Amino acid sequence: MFLPVPAVRCGLALSVALALARSVAAQVLAYDDAGNYQKSANWTNGANQGFGFLPWAFATNGPGFHGWYCNNGYAIRSVTNVAGTAYTNCSWGLYANGTGGNKTVAYRAFAPANSLSTSTAFRLQWMSEGIGNANTNLAGFVLRHGAATNGVDDYTNGARFQYYYAGGGANAYLITDGDGVTNLGIPFASGGGPTTGMNCEFLLETADTYRFVVRSVTNGAVLATLDQRHLAGSGTLDSAALFDFQTTGDNNFNRMQIVPASTLAPLILNVLPANNGIYVNPATTHVSFEVDSPASSLTGSNITLTLNGLAQALAFNTNGPTQRLLATNAMPLATNVQYAATIIAVDADGNAATNSFGFNTVQTNALWYDVRSYGAVGNGTTKDTAAIQSAINAAPAGGVIWLHNGTYLSGTLTLKGNLTFYLDPTAVLLGSGSASDYPDLSPPLSNSQTSNCKKALLYAQSGANVTITGGGTIYGNGRTNFTSGVESTRPISLWTALCTNVYIHDISIVDAAMWTLVNMQSDFLTISNVSINDDGLNGNRDGCDVVDCWHVVVANCTIDSGDDSICLKSGNARGVNDVLVRNCTITRSQSNGLKFGTASTGPFTNITFQDCTVLNTSHSAMAVESVDGGAISAVTFQRINFSGCQNAIFVILGSRNGVPVGSVDGITYRDITGSAMTDTRGCPISGTLTNGVTYRLKHLLFDNVNITFAGGLSSVPGAPPEYVGQYPENTMWGNLPAYGYYVRHARGVTFTNCFTSAAASDARPWLVTSDVSALAIIGPTLLIQPAPEAAVLLWDQSYTLQSAPSATGRYQDVAGATSPYTNPVAGVPQQFFRLRQ
Repeated sequence: MFLPVPAVRCGLALSVALALARSVAAQVLAYDDAGNYQKSANWTNGANQGFGFLPWAFATNGPGFHGWYCNNGYAIRSVTNVAGTAYTNCSWGLYANGTGGNKTVAYRAFAPANSLSTSTAFRLQWMSEGIGNANTNLAGFVLRHGAATNGVDDYTNGARFQYYYAGGGANAYLITDGDGVTNLGIPFASGGGPTTGMNCEFLLETADTYRFVVRSVTNGAVLATLDQRHLAGSGTLDSAALFDFQTTGDNNFNRMQIVPASTLAPLILNVLPANNGIYVNPATTHVSFEVDSPASSLTGSNITLTLNGLAQALAFNTNGPTQRLLATNAMPLATNVQYAATIIAVDADGNAATNSFGFNTVQTNALWYDVRSYGAVGNGTTKDTAAIQSAINAAPAGGVIWLHNGTYLSGTLTLKGNLTFYLDPTAVLLGSGSASDYPDLSPPLSNSQTSNCKKALLYAQSGANVTITGGGTIYGNGRTNFTSGVESTRPISLWTALCTNVYIHDISIVDAAMWTLVNMQSDFLTISNVSINDDGLNGNRDGCDVVDCWHVVVANCTIDSGDDSICLKSGNARGVNDVLVRNCTITRSQSNGLKFGTASTGPFTNITFQDCTVLNTSHSAMAVESVDGGAISAVTFQRINFSGCQNAIFVILGSRNGVPVGSVDGITYRDITGSAMTDTRGCPISGTLTNGVTYRLKHLLFDNVNITFAGGLSSVPGAPPEYVGQYPENTMWGNLPAYGYYVRHARGVTFTNCFTSAAASDARPWLVTSDVSALAIIGPTLLIQPAPEAAVLLWDQSYTLQSAPSATGRYQDVAGATSPYTNPVAGVPQQFFRLRQ
């Protein structure tokens, strides 16, 4: 057995974490999860990760880059990590990159009792990030007879079944078995990462045959199925080999399992209309599908279909019980609708399968203006600006500008009211790489943000009923062009100004050259099902900016942005009013996730962020900033889940550039969960003392806010200086006196049923206040550190701690003391207490 420790990729030698507890369902015969692996030395030390398998054996060689690693952030990541590991939500994988024949193989034998039989099934998740173009560039897995592990080429010894990707084509996922080599026709995008992957399922059948199913990790759709195929060779199936040969990316694996066949989920097959189907004719089409169960039975009462959230009436070939059901939606489809569909099938043993898919029933007519009819070429190199603009100019009220079947290279396009810009899924609008193709734009408004916003790819001004939709992609060309330069010299991907009734939905915007999606003083604005992906770009590339708009809904959007992800700004006295942001996911932000400011001239009122997930921010998950005179009030963050962020919450009231100080009055944080913080600083929440006048935050409510902070300091820093007009960011004061919340210059602060903890031991308390009155801490004992200290409080005036009911646990109440803490950073242990006024 060849077990070198890879030394090419920094920190990629791994070690075994704690053994996996048998928390998995008892029916699982063998189980392995990448959540149990951590990054430290020599993870190949012979210990058995998981159960039901023998230990891993590895082989890797070649002159380039090769080895194995842990990683996170992928669609196949695990949520079953164990305490003490360095990575949560992990996948692990193999790499063999560069030139010269690099190879890496991971071998694993099954425990003797777990050789595959007709009553058991093998399962594995796989996600390939990249592959070379040569047919010798391979990655995948093999089920074998025997367990030869002498080197990188032993993976084919005893091979009875192989599933792999061979370079050289978009549909090169192949099977090799006793019937030869078969191309499954799965596009690389279905198995390539990081946002998708494959659940692979192998079931041995009679007469040395098998059934193999590949499902999408992200939506459960069946990508391929093979049945009654013959195995190669002979002998029991008692080991697996995972391999990666000369790829250009990584191959991630997770959740290797052996389970009873009776636990396999049903198959949802032959779904019509197909996922991402377009221009489906509702007059001749019904939703139809097949459900099969390999080892159980099905009844019609356990099969459901919803279209846009509404349950549908289904007709079946039989109501069962049976192993095969054919279903048809009895309700007709409507015309010109974008449908989101979900099928759920549950068999008699309770195994469930889900298939989510989408299609539209858009029908073209005389109001559709095909840009190709106006001279557009769509080859990605011919500039189509003039042709597309001609179609826009020619279209009447109610017209649809139709881009399809091509990549349309363009500079600035100016839309008008009562028009739909329809970029269908077969089309890409590619921004020109030349600044001269984007003339400066000057909307007739006085707004400080126009100093940044000068150019755009798609632009609409003073129009009513403006719609941008269709399922296609706007490519801002910011990765190869406009990689630097001040904001005003680079084009916004999509900008509306002074418009009403704006609908932006079902589009993708990739690699913005500047801010991605800007709406400025546009009212009655709806943004939904928009995907923004800057994929690691930085340099002032906000995701979605709402600038002085009223009556706004942002829903069901996914954003990876090169600056703030969803950002409310104000550049004049008009301000932002009546905004709902819901069901959005921030997958990565090079700055803040959900933010007010920094531009904050006018008021922000009646704002709600709800049911959002925020991941991997370089600054705060939630930031509220008034530094330009704006009054912020009636703000709610509700059911926000965040992870991997530098900071949780940042609130600042102050003044920059000499403007009068505004106000922050009424922020509610309710049902918030946060973990895996990446920085030790703590949350700065501060008003300001300037020119001898104190401006306080007012009425802050933290209700059921449960955050695990990073912690990790062995001493308590001093109080930070006052805000003096610098660019406001949570990092501006460094480590704070509290590992959780540092609250200063505030009145009316309430913590109700909140749990706060530090991932690493920390000398600081969870809460430090300075100049805070009307503070209440109500609810269960806080999950803070084992030491008895809990909070250090300083009030601006006489304030009496009142007696409270006895707290449960190891803490005590403190009663009857008046302003007991003169030092906001006391160096002695404090007792836990709850306060009420």
